[in-house]
Amino acid sequence: MKPLFHDYLSGFRKGHGCHDILTRLVEDWREALDNGNSVGVVAIDLSKAFDCMPHGLLLAKLNAYGFSTNVCNLLKSYLVNRKQRVKIGNTCSEWINNRKGVPQGSILVPLLFNVFINDLLYHDISSKSYNYAEDNTLSYSDKDVNEIKVKLEADCEIAMKWFQLNNMKANADKFQLMFLGRHHSNNEITINIGNYSIQSSSSITILGVEFDNNLNFANHTDELCKQTSKQINALKRIKNYLDKPCKRILYNSYISSNFNYCPVVWMFANKSNREKLEKTNKRALRFVANDSETEYEDLCRNEQQLNMNKRCISFFT
Repeated sequence: MKPLFHDYLSGFRKGHGCHDILTRLVEDWREALDNGNSVGVVAIDLSKAFDCMPHGLLLAKLNAYGFSTNVCNLLKSYLVNRKQRVKIGNTCSEWINNRKGVPQGSILVPLLFNVFINDLLYHDISSKSYNYAEDNTLSYSDKDVNEIKVKLEADCEIAMKWFQLNNMKANADKFQLMFLGRHHSNNEITINIGNYSIQSSSSITILGVEFDNNLNFANHTDELCKQTSKQINALKRIKNYLDKPCKRILYNSYISSNFNYCPVVWMFANKSNREKLEKTNKRALRFVANDSETEYEDLCRNEQQLNMNKRCISFFT
């Protein structure tokens, strides 16, 4: 039986997640670069995607995917005739009918959204398409940068038309563009999408990870270390009120969590980045243990923690 959802639809699905799509994306880029190609990437910005889905179109798609008339009618009763208003203090606006969007917070909503956006990935385009919920990325590789520009412009136009027909709000002026490969040093490359001109930059952010055109993740690592250092400094200001068990809890939940988001994607980039991460982690563990003398490896062992490199490797096991 053919799967209902496209392989690259990664949001709200068992066995799929940010880690999977980002790993697939960066490995596709590396393979293209290893083959001597350049790569063009467009990160698409959607606004309030869950609030924009027309009820009639959503129900029509459910029916097209094989949901029975009775099921569609049941879901129709769940979606339509909802009202909303705004309350500020004791003052309320008039009630208005909500003719589009889905009630957020329900466990049913992610499935409905996936059904709604799934056919976007089946469009006949030249670029590879990557999706996670409302985040969509198009990527095309070729030895000729001009060919990449032409393909990305054509595929973005197709995507924009789909968004328009499906009542999605795509902000072309907020799209991100990046080129990798032999021509990555040229940040003056521009593509045109409708009335908008999108200029390439040296880095873009996709699902919370900053990708640079060298794929060394220096910017992402620097930002992580900067954020973690601020947290350590904040905790040091109240250290007299924290005992060691409390510090350990804060380390695991507040500090260590910074490094646990998709580390396989960015942590193996280069030695310099790893050294920065190890230095930041050592500083955090010294705060927890109140120990400025013990060697780093012994400190990790005493606190039953892994260093950054071993932590990343553990994600494979």
